[in-house]
Amino acid sequence: MKLYYVPIILISLFVSSLHAVSIENYTIQQKAMGGVSVATFTQLSQFQSNPAKLALIEGVDIDLLHLNVGFNKELISNLSKLSDIQSETDESRQIEMLKDLTPLKLGGKVRLTPLVSFTKQNMGFSHFTNGQISGALKRKSAPGLELTGGTESNFAFGYARPIKINNRVVLLGVSPKYVSKKIIYDKVSGEDTIEWTQSELLRMINGIDEADVDLYSLSGFGIDTGLLIPFDNKKATGMMGLTIKNLVSSLSGTKDLTNSSSEIKTRDPLIAVLGTSFETQLPVLNKTTLAADYNLIDDNGSFFKRLHLGAEKKVSVLEFRGGVNQGYIVGGLGLNLKIFTLNYAFFGEELGNDLGETPLLTHNIHLGFSF
Repeated sequence: MKLYYVPIILISLFVSSLHAVSIENYTIQQKAMGGVSVATFTQLSQFQSNPAKLALIEGVDIDLLHLNVGFNKELISNLSKLSDIQSETDESRQIEMLKDLTPLKLGGKVRLTPLVSFTKQNMGFSHFTNGQISGALKRKSAPGLELTGGTESNFAFGYARPIKINNRVVLLGVSPKYVSKKIIYDKVSGEDTIEWTQSELLRMINGIDEADVDLYSLSGFGIDTGLLIPFDNKKATGMMGLTIKNLVSSLSGTKDLTNSSSEIKTRDPLIAVLGTSFETQLPVLNKTTLAADYNLIDDNGSFFKRLHLGAEKKVSVLEFRGGVNQGYIVGGLGLNLKIFTLNYAFFGEELGNDLGETPLLTHNIHLGFSF
């Protein structure tokens, strides 16, 4: 196995299962705007960010094959060096080249959000699939590769309706979902991590052995809810809202070990995010969309890790985006031709508890079709 094919493991898992670790479900537009999602106006049909958005849809909308692929900067910038290791015929030289690369963080994500989606006013159905992998080359004295990750598939139905509370319109939404996951693990230790030693890496690089990745499955049901409150004043027009994901969640499966097996019963973590998005007039830029989200439930996260800020400016068929996600500056560009969309986003996120502890910076490309 060529070492620089490591990110392809993710794609092969994704394609072979197409069903599948809780994995974030940001659209590429939301990534370029700092991960804001609760009250954003774009792509209302992708209601997994807030089912209350279904109450804003007019007519019928069908979305197909919104593909988003992203890999971290360190991996992309070192692809040629990884390729050189595979081309080298001297094993001792290969070891030295591995040591020169260590430590090296690896990360990749593949998303079909949606694979297919059908929505009409107040209701919708969506099937979306995500996959991610992260890891690192560790130990400079004897480099080894550690990997974690998996795939997750959701079949979601959503329903929303407006109600009046104290003469104010409030949009309420609910989304029952079926969730299926496949997670990388070690059959010997039972840990949700695999690690290849230096010797094992060299055998795969030189085509002697194939990469052996074990997966276990979890599946079950859950319920997401959300609300939106529209507002309109002299300075801005927009919405504020709240999304609660996994209000109800139940997952189960079996993890087969070398000498035994264990039954797993768990749930996805409860997520509550408060957010707003609005259009306003800014100096020079004129009409611009601004948005902000704050994660209300995060036992380990710092203030900046919970915070998401974003902006979008439309100029004809082009959409310019920027923002801050968990303390990292992000941005992107979109081309919207109605039935065809092409988007790019540079996205930064923090996998550790504190800003700068374990950053993952990725380049993301998306294309999709809508009817």
